[in-house]
Amino acid sequence: MKVMILENGRATEMNGLKFFIIYLLIVNALGFALMGIDKSKAKRHAYRIPEKVLFAAAILGGSIGSILGMYCFRHKTKHWYFVIGMPLILILQVGGVGYIATHDVVPPVVKKMFGGEGTGGVEDSGDIQEHVDSGTEGAGKEEVEEQVAFIDPDGKTLQERILVPDGFTRTRERKGSLGRFLRNYKMKANGEPVLLFDGREKGYQAGCAAVFTLPIEQEDLQQCADSVMRVYGEYYYEKQQYDKIRFSLGGGFKADFDTWQKGKGIGVSGNSVYWTSAPGHDSSYDSFKKFMRIVFAYSGTMNLETDSVAISEDEIEIGDIFIHGGSPGHVVMVVDTCEKEGEKAFLLAQGYMPAQEFHVLKNPENESNPWYYVNQIRYPLSTPEYTFSKGSLRRPKIKN
Repeated sequence: MKVMILENGRATEMNGLKFFIIYLLIVNALGFALMGIDKSKAKRHAYRIPEKVLFAAAILGGSIGSILGMYCFRHKTKHWYFVIGMPLILILQVGGVGYIATHDVVPPVVKKMFGGEGTGGVEDSGDIQEHVDSGTEGAGKEEVEEQVAFIDPDGKTLQERILVPDGFTRTRERKGSLGRFLRNYKMKANGEPVLLFDGREKGYQAGCAAVFTLPIEQEDLQQCADSVMRVYGEYYYEKQQYDKIRFSLGGGFKADFDTWQKGKGIGVSGNSVYWTSAPGHDSSYDSFKKFMRIVFAYSGTMNLETDSVAISEDEIEIGDIFIHGGSPGHVVMVVDTCEKEGEKAFLLAQGYMPAQEFHVLKNPENESNPWYYVNQIRYPLSTPEYTFSKGSLRRPKIKN
């Protein structure tokens, strides 16, 4: 604490104390301000202050300001590592300063400031903890308000339900495009759970932001890759472009609905897949569903990965996928995009195992905001139930 060397030893100590107090005031004001600024950014859906910066301010001595900011602005109070971590940092700091003071590591006047034998620091810690406990009761409502900022509960379609970040606009999609198809797709009522193929609720619901009304058969077939293929199948079926409904099955066999609806079926013998005669097949929706069930049974992530091409992040469009082919593998689909002055954000959706409804995912990095930002993509890329490695972003050939 001796920042000035004077002949008067007492003056040296007092100048050091003054410097220390000013530093604490500044760093605590900074901790308080950062909480307020980050809360304001959350409300405006702007880029957030990294959590490590908020913790750094507390560790550098601003823990009291950070805690006061948490509960004054009702920010981060639903994150256990803030609720527990911030007071713990304060307690450790007070205990550390008390230890230093009682071991004559700092001038006596600084020791006196922290309570002589260090007890004053512990009492201060208790006061702050009491403030933490009293502040959590009202925090839930504010966190819920943050969470629904991107959700219009009355929205019937994807673009009506999920709102874009502040200053962003949805990318222009031509009439009749897959983008228009997905944006105008009807969603289940807000808050309804993801259901499995047999009508039971999925065990893990926390990663879901909204649920598509995309049909699912009462069989454990329409899983992750199958859901993506179902989206493309439904899109091209609506446009009556039957030749575009084309998927690879085992052994590289190409199954297309145009051939199917002309009276053909698909036979399987061992590793061989082949066309058979099926006069009853036509272009009806029931026939289309039978065709898709065959696709689900004999295709998967490995086939979908083979039938796609790698793209860079700045090329991302609606209909692209993040995929890891394998058994098991996984795939999620880009179902919407928006942009702001060259910046782009996107929504992801998935089916999963066991077969379940297709649903929009939350972003684990910011649970109140389901949008993923292209310029913030870091690998491995985490989604609520799967992590993708670099090179997993691909464009299905069926999209072209």
